[in-house]
Amino acid sequence: MAETMLLLYVPCPSQNVALGLAHELLEKKLIFCANVLPAAISCYRWEGVVQQESEAILIAKTFEKYHKEAAEALQLAHPNQTPAVLSLPMVAESADFFAWALQEMRTP
Repeated sequence: MAETMLLLYVPCPSQNVALGLAHELLEKKLIFCANVLPAAISCYRWEGVVQQESEAILIAKTFEKYHKEAAEALQLAHPNQTPAVLSLPMVAESADFFAWALQEMRTP
């Protein structure tokens, strides 16, 4: 049975927070790769008021069997009161990339 890959999309209050979360998950082998997009502007409603803030976006890549543990770790370590941790399925179009990702998750 094929392994299902997922992207975890996590807005963070700063690039340093996003990098810290990425390193934490990589060290725990809950993800095999992460990208940090340092400059995003988020608009949302919080407690009835429209907010706008600068944020960094953490995009972490994992497999379905690790994603719940990764999401829980993100929720615990994230500084926001109600962090958005969203997951999206993805398809690796390269067999070499897929094999590398599997190896990174399974390496002791």
